[in-house]
Amino acid sequence: MTISESGGSDLVADRECGDCTVCCVLFPIDQPDLVKLSGVACRHRGSTGCAIHPVRPNVCRDWFCGWRRLPMLDDAWRPDRSGIVVVFDDEGVPAGYPERPALKFILIGDERTLYTQAFLGYVAGLVDARVPVLLAIPGPPGTFGAKAFMNSRLEASVARRDAGEMIRIAADTLSILRAGDFEQVGFSHGDPAA
Repeated sequence: MTISESGGSDLVADRECGDCTVCCVLFPIDQPDLVKLSGVACRHRGSTGCAIHPVRPNVCRDWFCGWRRLPMLDDAWRPDRSGIVVVFDDEGVPAGYPERPALKFILIGDERTLYTQAFLGYVAGLVDARVPVLLAIPGPPGTFGAKAFMNSRLEASVARRDAGEMIRIAADTLSILRAGDFEQVGFSHGDPAA
């Protein structure tokens, strides 16, 4: 799944991207007006953001990360600060979880971020509420990342409030994700290397 449109009607008031340009690198884009590999900076990315911001492609105008949409995530959760990009994802959630979409946490920075009280507390609350949680990592440039459904892995440790066990499970999951195969992204709107 490439970066997709999600509109902007539910954005947190007075919260701006600033000079965070994580999404300008992380995601593959396959649109008529922009084709870009995952893990490679967009050709329009400048030192402080998009160099063509007033006329940027629609996919960039319409997409916002979870930090821009979820008021309970404070400024420390901005992707370039936290090392985690929060996105909404409908894929990979078992049928027994009617709440959709899942919150996918893409680790782009130091894995120790996953072991902080802020992260563990937030994820534990989601698991308690049966909100689907996915942990993901980016793949090599030009590939899709890997992700794992976390609720079933974490339910017992969350119920016991066992942060140490949650940390072990997160670390084990990261090891599995890193060892996996990463699928190449196919493009229908041109060659991203051109």
